[in-house]
Amino acid sequence: MRCLVVDDYAPFLEAASSLLQLQGIAVVGVATTSAEALRRAEELRPEVVLVDINLGAESGFELAEQLHRDGRSAPVILISTHAEQDFADMIAASPAVGFLCKSALSPGAIRDLLGGRDGDDAAGGVFPAAGCTHPGRCSSCAHRSAQSSARPATASGHDGASARPNMAGP
Repeated sequence: MRCLVVDDYAPFLEAASSLLQLQGIAVVGVATTSAEALRRAEELRPEVVLVDINLGAESGFELAEQLHRDGRSAPVILISTHAEQDFADMIAASPAVGFLCKSALSPGAIRDLLGGRDGDDAAGGVFPAAGCTHPGRCSSCAHRSAQSSARPATASGHDGASARPNMAGP
């Protein structure tokens, strides 16, 4: 899987890139600003873009929106050192496929969040509950099949990952 990592903190970019590459994710590029991320996404065509929620003076939420509007961009996963609950409403309203705490960043967590893409819910083992407004993405209302990952996706972030939580924020 080809990945672009966007964060304004250089030591994190280096650590995340090394960790992901050691575990089989090809980090094809990094960016520290929204403008750089948009250019890199266009030129590198990653399969997933990890975007820090707080990009210094810029917003990772706005960048996710810009990448989504482009229509050709890869799915975005928002990342942060902050707790998911701190931004739950904004995460849910964003076009991102999910959220990961930086401490839970791993190829498995990324693949779990991408597992329900393109309507292939059975392959990802995610099945939406009745009334779900975002099938295949919502871990707070999803049911995992017996064939799915051993780590359940939870809105409370017990595994550090959630796909567009359906919770009220602060």
